[in-house]
Amino acid sequence: MSQPPDDPFLRPPPPQRPYGAPYGGPPTPTVSYPPPGYGPPRPPSGFQPPPGYVWGTPPQAVAPDGTPLAGPGWRLLARIIDGFIVSLISAPFALPLYISYFRHILDKVQASTDAAQAGQPAPNLNVYDATTIKLIGLITLIGIAVALLYEVPQLAVWGQTVGKRICNVRVVRMGGSPRLGFGSALLRWIATYAGSFVPVIGSAYALADYLWLLWDRPYQQCLHDKFAKTVVVKAVR
Repeated sequence: MSQPPDDPFLRPPPPQRPYGAPYGGPPTPTVSYPPPGYGPPRPPSGFQPPPGYVWGTPPQAVAPDGTPLAGPGWRLLARIIDGFIVSLISAPFALPLYISYFRHILDKVQASTDAAQAGQPAPNLNVYDATTIKLIGLITLIGIAVALLYEVPQLAVWGQTVGKRICNVRVVRMGGSPRLGFGSALLRWIATYAGSFVPVIGSAYALADYLWLLWDRPYQQCLHDKFAKTVVVKAVR
């Protein structure tokens, strides 16, 4: 049986020259990937990482004793929860004072309206008179007393308030002791809230206090933590 004629269009394509190989020379050797020695750097000799740290993982902020620090989001959420609880506790005591405050304001507005209708000079509508200042002062004192009695004993004994327990964070001394004691707990509370009662400057201090942990290194402390020599860590369950 005769062979079909050789058709150049039906021939298989010649083997391709590897990319980068010179014409007429040997093919470029294939390089395996990753190359030998590739990977995260190894710790130097004698390096002692903190407990639980795995070399090659992103570094984690830790307290002086090696306990991981609590994140800013959890700390903020714990503060919000505690503030809500303090408001609930304060409400039964402060609500009658709020009612008296608004009644006093409405009485002054009504007196001004009646005087205008009678064609008489309108009385002074300044809301900051002796009565309103007294009521505002009492409301403020109630809030301070409830916040003090709520937070300080819990931090002194357990290092946690209800909000911090829910968010699994704890306040400890810089040395790692989980028990603050009443002295450190009270100092931390004063450094947190005392500036809020100073007009203008107090508000700026309160904002700086809470934001300080965002750039503080290495322990991510707020200003009140620095005053009391405390750090906020993840609670170990």
